[in-house]
Amino acid sequence: MKLKKIVAGAATMSFLGLGIFSSSQQVSAASWHKGTPKTVRNKTYELNSQKDYLAQVGYTFKSNSINAWTGANGQGLYVYSRAKYKKIGSHLYYVKVHDDNVVTGSRKAWFKVKILSEKRIYVKDSSSMYHGYAPYKYVGSANILRL
Repeated sequence: MKLKKIVAGAATMSFLGLGIFSSSQQVSAASWHKGTPKTVRNKTYELNSQKDYLAQVGYTFKSNSINAWTGANGQGLYVYSRAKYKKIGSHLYYVKVHDDNVVTGSRKAWFKVKILSEKRIYVKDSSSMYHGYAPYKYVGSANILRL
């Protein structure tokens, strides 16, 4: 009788110990990935507005950098390098980059990119004049020259 209690207690303890050590923990891949998100990589987007002066604003997402331009014929061209991104929601990415400007030196910048469809995205950046996301539409591959 005493032996049955000891065996039953040992079996119970082994199951409890096995349950504690085998509890499922959420394991994910590295949260930060090098480059730009694959869904926008090697694509060019322009601001989805033809009514005002902001019609000449756009982004070209390359594998490790982002080119942004403003004005006609890309007069204000900004090159952001050393990109890395993190998925922060469903079709929402946070991209960190370095602005290697000759005048101001290297500074950090960020972009939030929301994928609406294959042809439409919303972009919010650290120096945006918008108080939210601005709509952009796909205009071609990354080899489009804006200069």
